[in-house]
Amino acid sequence: MHTRFATQRLRQLARARAYVELDARPITVQRLTGLLSPELHRWFYRNADDAQRGCAPCGPQWYPYANLLQQFDAALFSACFHRLYQRGFAADDALLSAYLGYQALGLAQPRIDFDRAFDLAAHITGRWLSDRAHYAVVPCRTCGNDALTEYGRQVPLGCPFCRVLARYALDPRVQNHLPTPPAHLGPAPMLGIVYLSPTLRAHYPRTANAPPPRRTRR
Repeated sequence: MHTRFATQRLRQLARARAYVELDARPITVQRLTGLLSPELHRWFYRNADDAQRGCAPCGPQWYPYANLLQQFDAALFSACFHRLYQRGFAADDALLSAYLGYQALGLAQPRIDFDRAFDLAAHITGRWLSDRAHYAVVPCRTCGNDALTEYGRQVPLGCPFCRVLARYALDPRVQNHLPTPPAHLGPAPMLGIVYLSPTLRAHYPRTANAPPPRRTRR
């Protein structure tokens, strides 16, 4: 018995379920999975209040006019997505994994919802919503982090990581937005803002000088 169609269908529905659980708008789920609107509403949006309402984010004009914390969160997600995508992950796999990673950071009030993450990924890769890339992820020459910027630029314009580092000690909103640092350095503190600057590490001497966790024999 040929099961290829059934396998593809099950994967399509499983993906749609994952996006719906992340509160994606129906139009975003449609664009990512190819499911038609009647199918989505039959499977996932049986009640009118289940689907998130309003227009989905669309267009590269948002990022330059976003506030600092929005740009910071967008850069966090985009850096993770770009790394996965450049390492050969399929775009939809990289999108889902990067967004789950962004959620796991424990930010006090995440500024990027899944629809915005999809819009950013679309304009980084030039697919889904656009036939060409509008954003690029490039390393900042000052802090070394991968930052989001206009496509074609070799260095980011107004790196949000540098700006957050500069304002961290003075702005309670920035301090409250970032998660409490872990007791020990993890194997890959990829997005820990405390570890981006010696100035910030000085505020957490226990964390900065903590020995690595001991391995227990089994």
